[in-house]
Amino acid sequence: MRVSGLATGMDIDTIVKDSMKPYRMKVDKVQQNNDVYAMKQQLYRDILKDSKEFASKHLEAKKDSLLLSSNWEAVKFSSSNESAVTIKGTAGAIAGNYTIDIQELATSASATLKDSELTSATTIDIVVKVGLVDKNITVSTDKADGSGKKSSAELVEELNTNLKASGSDITAKYSEFSKGISLETKTLGLGASFTVGLKDAIGTPVFSKNAIGKDAKVTITNSKGESYNHTGNSNSLILDGVEFTFTTKTDAANPIKVTGKGDVTALKDKIVGFVNDYNKLLEGISAKLYEKRDKKYMPLTPDQRKAMSEDEVKLWEGKVKEGQLRKDSDLERLVGAIKGALSPLMGKLEKMGIKPIKNYADKNGILVIDEFKLVAALENDATAVKDVFNKAPSGDKTKDGGILNSLQDIFNEQINSVTAPLIKKVGLEGSLTNEYSKIMDKNKVQIAVMERQLVQKENDLYLKYSRLESQMAKLNSQSAYLSKQFGA
Repeated sequence: MRVSGLATGMDIDTIVKDSMKPYRMKVDKVQQNNDVYAMKQQLYRDILKDSKEFASKHLEAKKDSLLLSSNWEAVKFSSSNESAVTIKGTAGAIAGNYTIDIQELATSASATLKDSELTSATTIDIVVKVGLVDKNITVSTDKADGSGKKSSAELVEELNTNLKASGSDITAKYSEFSKGISLETKTLGLGASFTVGLKDAIGTPVFSKNAIGKDAKVTITNSKGESYNHTGNSNSLILDGVEFTFTTKTDAANPIKVTGKGDVTALKDKIVGFVNDYNKLLEGISAKLYEKRDKKYMPLTPDQRKAMSEDEVKLWEGKVKEGQLRKDSDLERLVGAIKGALSPLMGKLEKMGIKPIKNYADKNGILVIDEFKLVAALENDATAVKDVFNKAPSGDKTKDGGILNSLQDIFNEQINSVTAPLIKKVGLEGSLTNEYSKIMDKNKVQIAVMERQLVQKENDLYLKYSRLESQMAKLNSQSAYLSKQFGA
C-alpha cells in the first residue's frame, strides 16, 4: 500500500520516483541498446528482402529474366499456318522470309493389339533391338491361376514393366479409340522399330507386325531461293538462328509462308529493366552505407514517447534509423561483389551504351544507358550482347561467365546461403537462430531481471517511508496529547 506523506508532510511519490531515476536510466539504456539491435536487424532484413526480390526476378530463368533464352528473340516470325509449323528466333536470328514444305513428319514405330485379337491369343511376343542386342519380351494373356484372361489394364502394366526392364523405350497404353493396346516407341525416325506378334495356345500366329518409324522430310527455302532439305528423326531444327518446329504435314501445292521481322524493342526494354533494378538495389544499399549518424538521437524511452505527439515520434525514430548501417563491412563486401560482377565486362557494356554515371562520388556504381546505342548494338549483333549478360563460364571454378552468371554466384554466396554473413547475423523474417536475435533475447532477459529489481527497490523505499510515516504519526499523536494535557 502506497503512503501519502500526510504525517511527514513529504511528497513520498516524488521522492521515490527521483530516487529510482538512476536505476531507471540503467534499465532504459539496456532497452535502448536492444531497440537499436532490433532496428538494425530490420534494416538489414529490408536489404535482404530487396536483394532476394532482385535475384528472383533477374537471376532465375523465368518470365522477364535475361537468363531465359526466349527473351533474347530479336526477330519475330509469323506463319501462314501456325498449326503446322512454329518459328522462333534466337539471339542470332536474321530477319527473313521462308517457304516451308512438310512432306513427312518424323514418327515413332507403333502397333495396336485389338481387343478381338487379344481374346483369341495366349501370348504377346515383342522383339526389339536395344543397342546391338535383340531383346525378346513375352507376356501371357492368361491369368496365372487359370481363372481366365488378364484384363487390358493388367496386360498394359505387365508389358510396361517388362519393356522397361529390357531397356526398351517402347510404352504400352490402352486406347479407347483404337479398342486395343497401343505400343509406341519414344524414339522417332527409321531407327525406331520393333516386331510384335500374338500366338494362340498351339503357337499359331494370330497377329504379326514389323513396326517402323518414319524420318522427317521437309524443304525450307529462304528469300534468296536457297533451299535446305531436312531429313532425320527430329521434327525441329535450327537454321541461321531460327528454330523451326513441325507439327503437321502440308499440301505440296500450298506450302507454308513464314515472314520474319527484326524487333529488338522488347529485348531492349528487358535490358533497361534489369539495369534500372540493378541501380535501385545498389542505390538502396549504398544509401545506408553512406548515411551519416547523429548520435544524439537514441530510441525513445516510454516517458519520452508519452511527452511527444505521434508525428514527433515518427520523425524522431526516422532520425534514429539514419546512419545505423554506416560503413558496415558486410554491406561494403556485398556492394563490392555486385559491382565486381560488371567490372571485367565494363568495356563491352560501354560499347553497347551502358556505362557508369559521371557523378561517381555520390552515385557509386550506378549505370546510365544510351538506349539508341543499345538498340544499335542489338540490331547489329544480339548474340554478342547476350554473351555479355549470360554466357556460361568456361569451367566450374572460372569467373569468366556473363554478368548474370557472376551475379548468381554472388547472390548464392552472400544472400541465399545459410552460411552467408548477413543471414548468420540477422536472419530472414521469422528467424530466431541468428546472432542478433540471440543478443536481443539475452537483453530481454536482462531487462526483465532489472525491471523486477527496480520494482523491489521501489517497494523497499515505500516500505521505508511507510515506517517513517507511522513513527511520525505516533509522535504527532503524542505531541497532540501532551499539548492537550498542558493546555487543560
